[in-house]
Amino acid sequence: ISGISRACSHQLVRHRLASYSQESQRYVEMSDAQWVVPPRVAADSAAMVIWVAAIADVQRAYRDLRDLGIPREDARYLLPNATQTRLVVTMNFRELRHVFRLRISRQAQWEIRDLALAMLRLAYDVAPGVFSDIWEDLNAQYPEWFA
Repeated sequence: ISGISRACSHQLVRHRLASYSQESQRYVEMSDAQWVVPPRVAADSAAMVIWVAAIADVQRAYRDLRDLGIPREDARYLLPNATQTRLVVTMNFRELRHVFRLRISRQAQWEIRDLALAMLRLAYDVAPGVFSDIWEDLNAQYPEWFA
């Protein structure tokens, strides 16, 4: 999984019957980190002005700390939940089904829902017999997400 926010990864790792290996902000230089911008922020020009200024401040502060010799493991404390991350995740079919049932709904936060939908598409392509009931149920409930 690549390009999700740390906020989303924190939701994902709550699924305890899985194995996770996440990119380390302790060992990876984050001076030029990438960010996940929530769609409602991106759609609002006034909100984007605030967003861009805040991210610029964070990037500047992180670089300034690093320039002072502060190690990555301490400078990372400035980084927001919007920081993009990468993970390797291993789940069995039962846990994947559980994740899909919980995270693909209108009640789920948009980013984890988008991730779960992408995961379902990949899992369904590999094992349609295992996921066809979930695919069909969710497609009937939320056809706009499966277009």
